[in-house]
Amino acid sequence: MRDSDCNVPLLLEIFITTGTFFNSLSRNCQALGKYRINPGNVGAGNRRDEQFQTICNIAQTHGKPVRIGVNGGSLNQDLVMAKNAGQYG
Repeated sequence: MRDSDCNVPLLLEIFITTGTFFNSLSRNCQALGKYRINPGNVGAGNRRDEQFQTICNIAQTHGKPVRIGVNGGSLNQDLVMAKNAGQYG
């Protein structure tokens, strides 16, 4: 895109993470204008916090802003269901 004089910032919305994803992100992060992360669906299980931190570290290293989703769709659905079960169960 830059070769075509297109200077529109690109936004990366992160919904899934894999080793391939992190390798690609590290190599291509300069082409992105900012990152959008939904914490509830970045990573799984006990790796979620580690993967979330990795994404934030990559963004910080390259001076990229990060938008972190905070609406219901951005939350971990297991956590939402457990919270709802406690309130209504």
